[in-house]
Amino acid sequence: MIIAFVPFVILLAIVFSKIKFRQLRTASLSLIFLLSGAAFLFQATRQTPKYIWCAWENLANYLYDSTLHGGDAVNIYIYTYEDLIAYHFWFALRDSDRGFQIIKVNGVAGMPEDKAYFLPRGFEGIQTVKEDEIKGERFFVAFRSKDWNEFAPPLQNLIAQNYKIGEPQIFEAQGLKAFLVEVRKGN
Repeated sequence: MIIAFVPFVILLAIVFSKIKFRQLRTASLSLIFLLSGAAFLFQATRQTPKYIWCAWENLANYLYDSTLHGGDAVNIYIYTYEDLIAYHFWFALRDSDRGFQIIKVNGVAGMPEDKAYFLPRGFEGIQTVKEDEIKGERFFVAFRSKDWNEFAPPLQNLIAQNYKIGEPQIFEAQGLKAFLVEVRKGN
């Protein structure tokens, strides 16, 4: 990119030096400097975008901090519905002494998955199960969606299996929301 920029600037300087009318040359150069200054100001004042993949580490840190209050809780299961989510949770919690088990749930109808991300072959840090293999009295689910909806997968499927859904932790980014929810077996 920089290599192509230098010849372009030299060519532009030659073009401007060939302009015979001094006022036109001054106006053209002023316009270029004005537009360059406006672009710099726009870039400098623009907020840093929040990407959806940043959500998972934040939610993993929240989960780690919230389980510190639970005494000697070990084997905390986190069910995810995308490889990207599973990997980010695993990466954020890999050195934890809390016994987090990251499990990727496959084959859930109505759940989006970005196929650009995948778990490497032979990667053993994350288990994979089918939706009907979800089990436990208490676990967490992590997923992304546009809005919180208990009548859509995966929450709808868990409620149908007599699970109670807790209050979600939400991280908003790029028009999507990342959810981390505690799930308990209903009585």
